Amino acid sequence: MLYLTVNTCKKKSNKGIEERYMDKKKLVNQSIDYIMLHLNENWSLNTVAAHFFISKYQFIRIFKEETSGSVYL
Repeated sequence: MLYLTVNTCKKKSNKGIEERYMDKKKLVNQSIDYIMLHLNENWSLNTVAAHFFISKYQFIRIFKEETSGSVYL
């Protein structure tokens, strides 16, 4: 019984990791779309991050993780 419980928790944990990975990918794609739509406006990283309800520093870290590049122009 204990083994089954541990095994079940492990499966849930792996699913969470996959979901978080997909969420990061989706966030980056949506943020690029947002930036492209507002390219002619005066925007900042704070503006973009706030649009997705995360901090500027979280946004920079996630963007760099997913793209291996910098969000700075």
